[in-house]
This record gives sequence, structure tokens and C-alpha cells, in this order.
Amino acid sequence: MDQFMDWTFDPVNFPQLEVKAFVDDLHNRTMRNVLIADPAIKVLDGYKYYDIGLDQDIFIKSAITNEPMVGMVWPMYTVFPDFLHPNIDAYWEESISDFLQLVDVDGLWVDMNEPANFCTGSDLATCSH
Repeated sequence: MDQFMDWTFDPVNFPQLEVKAFVDDLHNRTMRNVLIADPAIKVLDGYKYYDIGLDQDIFIKSAITNEPMVGMVWPMYTVFPDFLHPNIDAYWEESISDFLQLVDVDGLWVDMNEPANFCTGSDLATCSH
């Protein structure tokens, strides 16, 4: 992933076209691949899957502020899709479909599908990554 953002490729270490060629070679050898995805979405304006999630209002919200809850995991500041939200299927369908246009994945392993936080409580200012 590029900067731990789901549905992206690290342009230096894993360029999309090289990953596609690798996966195509696996398929030519009758092998399969499984993508592991961590659904914590990086808080970054302009990052498609963060912006779409905000537009679709599918992130877990604070009961106090009614704003998306922000935690800190590998991408640094992150929000978490609400797997019980009525529009969550459309969100994941678009995300996965977009990725499948770039590389043919045979399976998807959703890892850490619970909200996780490297910080204690909600005071992210005192958290070290």
C-alpha cells in the first residue's frame, strides 16, 4: 500500500503494473492470490476512500460529537467503517471493484475489522506511533 492506504500500491516497492504482472504470472502457473486488507481508512482529504466514506456517512461516529471517531493505527490518523451501516456494502463494493480493475485478486482477507487504536483513549495528541 502507499502510505498504508487501502486499495493503493506503493509506487516504489510495489508499482501497480509490476504487481499485476506478478499476479498474471501466478495465474499462468494455476496459482491464486489472496489480498489482505485492513479496513482502517487513513484520514486524508483527497484520498478517495476517505472522501467517499465521509460522503456516504459510513464511518463509526462519536456518540458525543456525532463526528467520525479517529484512532491511530498504521496509516496514523484513521477512521473506521461501520460494518452495520446500511450503505456499507455499496462502499466496499466500490472499493473492491476499483482495486480489481488494477489487479486480479482471487480472495480477500479482511484483517482487523474491529476498531483498533494504538493510543489509550481518545487523546491522540499524546500518542506515539
